[in-house]
Amino acid sequence: MSWRSRDIATIAISAALWSILNAAISPVFFALTKMPFFCDLLGILSLMVVTWRLRRVGVATATGLIAMLITLSLNPYMIQFIGFGIAAIFFDLACFAIGYSRVYDRFYSALVLVPSVIMAFLAGIIIGSVFMGPRTPDFVLWWGLLHAIGGLAGGVVGAIVIGATGRRVRPGQLNGLK
Repeated sequence: MSWRSRDIATIAISAALWSILNAAISPVFFALTKMPFFCDLLGILSLMVVTWRLRRVGVATATGLIAMLITLSLNPYMIQFIGFGIAAIFFDLACFAIGYSRVYDRFYSALVLVPSVIMAFLAGIIIGSVFMGPRTPDFVLWWGLLHAIGGLAGGVVGAIVIGATGRRVRPGQLNGLK
């Protein structure tokens, strides 16, 4: 199944929003709290919305990798964002393996939290072990758990946004599409 130009535009817009908000707001949030929650919330929200909208393999991966490139072009010192680019691949594969209809169906709405939390935990483990210098295994685990909390928050916010949008618009019905 090939991607249409609207699919590519949706991926690009989601990646750009994630990157710009992350580059502008996340450093301020981190400086104030020393907690990595906000970057996870933005990432999970972006990946959930684009995956819900398109429901195709590769969508979350493309969004994560494009967001990574945009973020690094905006601020080359944010190399920790590579962890989110890698973790987006897991989110993509997890949603595909579980099944898009299960992940985004109201009956299974809590199921979307599973890939969200695990993806953020994975990003935290990658960031903590690779990009934060030599750390103890306890620190890396703690950093992963902090990111998992942000992933849980992002999953809840994403489920609320999708639930509210889904009541009005179903995937494929935006802009008169069927």
